[in-house]
Amino acid sequence: MLEAFNAVMAEGGFLRASKRLNLSPSAVSYTIKSLEGVLGVELFERRPDGIVPTRFAADLVGDTRLIIENLQQLAEKASNLSGRERTLRILTSQAFASLWLLPRMGALIDAFPGWHFEVISWIGGYDSQTDRGLSGIDVEIRWTDLGPPPRAVETYELARDFALPVCSPGYLDFLGGELTAESAARATVFHALNWPGCWPRWVAHAFGGEIGFNAEIYLQTTSLSVQAAQGGVGIAMAHGPLIQRELQDGSLVLANTQALPLGEAYIAVRYRAAAAAIFGDLVVWLRRNVAAFSEMD
Repeated sequence: MLEAFNAVMAEGGFLRASKRLNLSPSAVSYTIKSLEGVLGVELFERRPDGIVPTRFAADLVGDTRLIIENLQQLAEKASNLSGRERTLRILTSQAFASLWLLPRMGALIDAFPGWHFEVISWIGGYDSQTDRGLSGIDVEIRWTDLGPPPRAVETYELARDFALPVCSPGYLDFLGGELTAESAARATVFHALNWPGCWPRWVAHAFGGEIGFNAEIYLQTTSLSVQAAQGGVGIAMAHGPLIQRELQDGSLVLANTQALPLGEAYIAVRYRAAAAAIFGDLVVWLRRNVAAFSEMD
C-alpha cells in the first residue's frame, strides 16, 4: 500500500503510477482506498480533472520510505529467527532465464545455502504481466539501454551486450566453415520477433551492406532461435553473454567471428530492503559468471 502511495505521489496520478508499478489503474486506486481505510483518513481529493493530495498525504510521504525499510527488515529478522529459508524473487527476461539462469540454478543454489529462489520471466516486457505476477519482486536482472538506471535501491551493471551469429558445428561445415556473403545463399537464418532488426544491423556491420539468405524463419523469442540453431538447421543471432557455456562446450559455434556491439547491457536491480543481505554477493556471483565471456575481439 505504501509503495503504491509513493508512486501516486511521485507521478501525480493513478494512471502514471500504474505504469510505474506495472499494475492496472483500478488496482492502484483500490490499493489507495485500502490504505485510506487502514489509516482512517482521506489521502487524495478526487476531482474531475485528477487527484490532489491532502495535507495528511503531504506530511506522510516523507516517512513512508523509512516505514517500508523498517517493515522489510523486521520481516527478515522474523524469518531468520524462525529458521525458515529466506526467499528471493527474481524477475528477468525469458531469454536470460531459459538460456543462462535456469541451466545454472544448481550452482546458484549451492552458492547461497539457506536461500530459496523464485524466478519470474516474461516475453516482450512488463505490459504482458499480471498484477499478481509482479508483486513482491526483490531483484531484477534486466536487459536495458545504456542510459539512466531505473528507480531502485541499488543498480549494478553485469555485462555489456553484443550480438553473435551462432549455429551447430555440423551446420557450419555445411556452410563451408563460415557465414560469408557467398555462403549466405544456402543459409537458413532465424529471426527473433522480440529482437527485431538485429540481423540487418549485424549484416551491415559485418559485410557493409545487404546480403541474401536462402531462407528466413521467424520465431517468437531469441531463446527459441538459439535452440533451433542448436538443432542444426540454421543460424541464430544470439546475445553474446548468454551463450558462453554453449560456445565453450562446442554445442554452438560462431558462424562468423564478427561481433556487433550493442547499446544495451544486463544489469542487476534491487528493489526491496529484504534482499540487501544477499544482493552484494549475488552481484559478484552474476558478474563472475555473466561477464566471463562478455568481451570479444
